Amino acid sequence: MKIITLFIASLTLYASGANAQDVGEVDYPFLGIQFTIPEGWIGREMEFGYMIASNTEPGFVLLRTHEARTVEVLKQESGAGIVDDVGTNLQLAGEIESVTGQGIGAHLSGTVEFQPAKAYVAAVINPFGKGVVVLAATDEQNYSNRYAQLAREIAGSLKFATPKEAAAVTEWKDSLKGAKLTYLSSSGGSDYSGYSGTSSRSEILLCANQQFSYYDSSQSSFDINAGFGSSNSSDSGEGAWEVITGDDGSTLLQLHFSNGREFEYRISYEDLKTYLGDTRYFRTYDHGEC
Repeated sequence: MKIITLFIASLTLYASGANAQDVGEVDYPFLGIQFTIPEGWIGREMEFGYMIASNTEPGFVLLRTHEARTVEVLKQESGAGIVDDVGTNLQLAGEIESVTGQGIGAHLSGTVEFQPAKAYVAAVINPFGKGVVVLAATDEQNYSNRYAQLAREIAGSLKFATPKEAAAVTEWKDSLKGAKLTYLSSSGGSDYSGYSGTSSRSEILLCANQQFSYYDSSQSSFDINAGFGSSNSSDSGEGAWEVITGDDGSTLLQLHFSNGREFEYRISYEDLKTYLGDTRYFRTYDHGEC
């Protein structure tokens, strides 16, 4: 779990504009997850999760999803603590206890952004999909059982339901059946010393039976006074594809290769053009390859 500038972010949450702040009940229907922000606190969706802060109490509460499907797995994973490469290292500082009947909770101690900190973490199982981790933290000096109370309160407010498929997901599932997505790129130039150039091509064939084939190749060459040279590389594979809603509400194309590899792209349609991430792909249908 990566925690990025959360002490700073919790202090600036109120300056971000009232329209960006949530109070009370928060609903993510595409995840089937609903929770309630404690009275006197406000929340906002951030790049690294959903954060809740207060203008009268120090620290923050961070909510993120997890993939565990049983309490036993949660207990095993808790032994690793919460560690990232920007100064966060929070480890268990007490016994693991039961939370809400379908989750666990524990006190943590260590650092956040290299600052001494303490926290309480509550992780809850979702019978319909992704579960939720609730982390309530502050600096070591201000920590008290209040943060365990906050984490338990939010964990206790969690409601789970079957995720509702976003309209965009349904539209993309239908429109991508039988589509070939192609990316082409080339560049080159010459000067007094000679010529050099590169080219690349990527193809993703998405068949109506949810199977796909993938091919990627690149070439580079040069012809200069010192001599001529070239290099080529390629990659290919096949498997099953699907379109899902990401945790942040974006639409994602996932490629599950038969050899275990996983590719994931944020897919969008802008100005009559199809994009995977920030890269434009041509979309064609009458290729007769499926």
